Amino acid sequence: MVFRPDSASASATPPPMPAVGTEGYYTDGSPPSIPPTTVDAWFLHTLVEEIRNVVVGAGITPNKALVNQQLQAIKRICAANRMAISSNATLVADNAGLVMVNAAAGPITLTLPAVASASALPLEFIFVRTDTSTNTVTVQDAGSDTDAPGGATSATVSPGSPLWISGDGVSVWDIVLASAAGAGGVEVKTANYALVASDAGKVLLGDGTLTFTLPNSGIAAGYAVSLVNETGVVSINPNGNSIIDANSTSTGILTLPSPGDFVTLILDNSLTYWRVLAGSAPVLGAAQLGQFTHSGSASITLPSPTAAAGTVGSSGYRKLPDGRIEQWAYIQLADPGAGSNAGTTWTFPIAFPTACTEVTGQNCSGANSQTTGAQQAAIPELASPLPTTTAATIAMHNTGTTGTLVTCLVTAKGY
Repeated sequence: MVFRPDSASASATPPPMPAVGTEGYYTDGSPPSIPPTTVDAWFLHTLVEEIRNVVVGAGITPNKALVNQQLQAIKRICAANRMAISSNATLVADNAGLVMVNAAAGPITLTLPAVASASALPLEFIFVRTDTSTNTVTVQDAGSDTDAPGGATSATVSPGSPLWISGDGVSVWDIVLASAAGAGGVEVKTANYALVASDAGKVLLGDGTLTFTLPNSGIAAGYAVSLVNETGVVSINPNGNSIIDANSTSTGILTLPSPGDFVTLILDNSLTYWRVLAGSAPVLGAAQLGQFTHSGSASITLPSPTAAAGTVGSSGYRKLPDGRIEQWAYIQLADPGAGSNAGTTWTFPIAFPTACTEVTGQNCSGANSQTTGAQQAAIPELASPLPTTTAATIAMHNTGTTGTLVTCLVTAKGY
């Protein structure tokens, strides 16, 4: 019993605590010499209050008609409840524990209780899928509650990837375990869809004219996803961030205009840019690097290693998958003789989007090759001013003959 006395003889205030004596044990007594142990008002008061505090601390209101409230409180505190569900539902604090979800019949949305609904008790839920379908199970926060990290207001539960959340008792559900790394697999979307953390590593097929909205919170650098236009026109909304295409150009909405078009995107370390790792011709703006076909099942032909964006020849560049760019050219510089000259400006084949980080030169004239022990070759070196995103100044330094034209290979790296 956790309900306080409500009879006519009940006191409006707690009884006073008697003086503290030596602890002992209860006895029925042994008349006439040993009286039975006295059960006084203070003892009964502490007995009820100890149990009552567990119940009230779990956010439960004491009820005179119930005799299972202590058990109810323990289940809340220990998240020891267990339930199976196969349709949309609004959960309550007394569902805290294991929730087994079967979404074989269709998508399911589960609405959580308010984080503060159990009087600041940190409720915990563990959601697991008992089906293997591609139907989406969404766990939705109540009111203004949010998830951490990231501040999202919902999370998804994928087959084989449990979702474990713990409330702070105020307004935040801390995600203890989720399928943020991505369970992979192929899913078909027939309407506008906002990606979530658990979509990492997946191939999402757009069946119809729709928009994929990329996540912008609750995810880490390296989050990658492949998006495919199966039918219609598919748009990709970076959701406040930017997409860096294969030409290192920042863009907003990215469009996959035709069936078969695809793109693989990865979030960089800044958490503000999505970089194109691979894609079809409309995405890359160059020769098609891959092909996506769909006929009953999805398959992707990986790009050839030699098909990286760039040019070849005496002057050219190449773009690496991680966003770095390497450029080169063969140029002729005049040997200044003793000392060095002011240099010649080399304009890069393409501009670096952010910065040039390294410029090097190599003497390629056989007649002027270096020999051990003496600096006899014309040596190309970087001169002032420092390189920009579009050009660098290369000078010659030598102790040889003034005016000799020296062929040099110059390279530049950046991103």
